Amino acid sequence: MTANRDGRDCFINHMTQAIPFDDPRLESYQIVPPAPRSVEMRRDPVLGFGFVAGSEKPVVVRSVTPGGPSEVKLIPGDQIVMINDEPVSAAPRERVIDLVRSCKESILLTVIQPYPSLKSAFISAAKKARLKSNPVKVRFSEEVIINGQVSETVKDNSLLFMPNVLKVYLENGQTKSFRFDCSTSVKDVILTLQEKLSIKGIEHFSLMLEQRTEGAGTKLLLLHEQETLTQVTQRPSSHKMKCLFRISFVPKDPIDLLRRDPVAFEYLYVQSCNDVVQERFGPELKYDIALRLAALQMYIATVTTKQTQKISLKYIEKEWGLETFLPSAVLQSMKEKNIKKALSHLVKANQNLVPPGKKLSALQAKVHYLKFLSDLRLYGGRVFKATLVQAEKRSGVTLLVGPRYGISHVINTKTNLVALLADFSHVKRIEMFTEEESLVRVELHVLDVKPITLLMESSDAMNLACLTAGYYRLLVDSRRSIFNMANKKNTGTQETVDTQ
Repeated sequence: MTANRDGRDCFINHMTQAIPFDDPRLESYQIVPPAPRSVEMRRDPVLGFGFVAGSEKPVVVRSVTPGGPSEVKLIPGDQIVMINDEPVSAAPRERVIDLVRSCKESILLTVIQPYPSLKSAFISAAKKARLKSNPVKVRFSEEVIINGQVSETVKDNSLLFMPNVLKVYLENGQTKSFRFDCSTSVKDVILTLQEKLSIKGIEHFSLMLEQRTEGAGTKLLLLHEQETLTQVTQRPSSHKMKCLFRISFVPKDPIDLLRRDPVAFEYLYVQSCNDVVQERFGPELKYDIALRLAALQMYIATVTTKQTQKISLKYIEKEWGLETFLPSAVLQSMKEKNIKKALSHLVKANQNLVPPGKKLSALQAKVHYLKFLSDLRLYGGRVFKATLVQAEKRSGVTLLVGPRYGISHVINTKTNLVALLADFSHVKRIEMFTEEESLVRVELHVLDVKPITLLMESSDAMNLACLTAGYYRLLVDSRRSIFNMANKKNTGTQETVDTQ
C-alpha cells in the first residue's frame, strides 16, 4: 500500500506492475448473502408483533422490540419479501402495513438479510444441539409483563432488568437480559453472547459500563472478565449505568478482521457509526471528517437496503433524516444548507474511492469508513491522566494507550507528539495497590527494568489495566493474562492484586 501524487491510497502489484486504487485483498473475499427464511409469530396483546418496519419495495425491519414476539426471530435490516402467501417485495409500504394489521392472531413472514449481519436473533439447529449438550452458565431472561405493564423498576434501572437479571445493550439496538447468581462472571456473559451472535474473534470484545453523570457526559468503564455480576451490579451509582457489549480492542487493520470474522467486522462498523453520532470521540473528530464519514454511511445504508435506488441526499433525508448520520454538534454549529451542500458533494465523491467504471460496494465502503476512523487517537485507545512516580519525584503525565501507540507518554497535546513508554509485548504483569479511598498505585512491570509506577483515580487505573491486558492478549499472547483479579488480598490498609 502507498499513496499517489494526489495523496490517494493505492496498491502496488509486484506481479503485474499494476497500481490499482482498490484493495486487492477485497477481491478475493466474497460474502454470499443468506437465503430467505420463514418466521412465524403470534401477536402479543400489548406489544403486537414487536417490530418496526420502514422504507418500501421491499419494506425493511428497522428495530425489534426486546421481549416481543419478534425477538430471536427477526433481525434489524431484514427485508420482508412475503407475508403469509403473498409476495410483497415490490408492494407499497401501505399495502404491507395493511397486511400486517389484518393478521389478528399470527403472521408468517418470509425475510432475507441483504448482507451478513449480526446473527443475534438466529440460532441454527446444530447450535441448539450444542447448547443442550454443553449448556452455558447464564441464560437469556424473558421480559416479564404484569397486568400488561412493565415494572417501573425495570424502566428506571438500566443496569438491572429486575433483581438478579442483568440487562446488556448491543450496538445494533437490541438488548439481552441474563439471569445470574453469586458465581456468574463477566466472562460467562461474554461467552454466551459469543455463542448467540456467532462471533469467532471474541478476543476483541468486552463488557463495559456506561456511566451517565449530569453535566459531565458519559464515561465508559471496562469490566474485567473475572468480575462477578453481583460485584458489577453493586457498584455505587449502578442505577445510573448501562452495561454495553462492545469491541473494546480494535484491530490494526479492519480487513484482517473481515477475513477472520465477518460478524465481528459488521459489529465494529455498526459500533463505529454509533460512536461517531454519539460524539464519543469528542473534539478530536473534526467536522470535515464527520461529514465525510456521514456520506459513506449514507451510501452504505442506501445500497444495503435498496440497491436499485439512486444515491441522492433528498432520498436519504426523507428515509432516515440527517440526525441518523451526523453528530448533534455538527447539526447545531453549521447551517443546514451548508451541511446539505457538503454532503451532496461527498456522497458523489464516494465513487472516487474505486477506479472509473467500477461501482463502490457496501463492503468496500465499510472498510474505507473504518480506515478513516483509525486515524483518530481515541479509536481503540484511551487517554489517561496520571502521576508518574520516580524515586522521590512525582510529575503529572498524560498517557495514550492503544493498538498503534502501546503505552505512550503524550508530550504535546496540540501536536500529538508522543513517546513510547512500553510496547504491549514488553509488559510482563500489572499490579495495583490501593493508596487512598479513590487513589490507586499502578505498577507496570516491563521486561527487566524497574516498574513504571503511576498514581491514578481508581476507575482510570482499572481501565488502564484492562485495556493493556486486552491488547496484550490480542496482539501478543492470547493464552496469557498479565492482569489477574482472582487473587485479590487485603494486607493491612493495602489491597494487592497477585498476577502470578
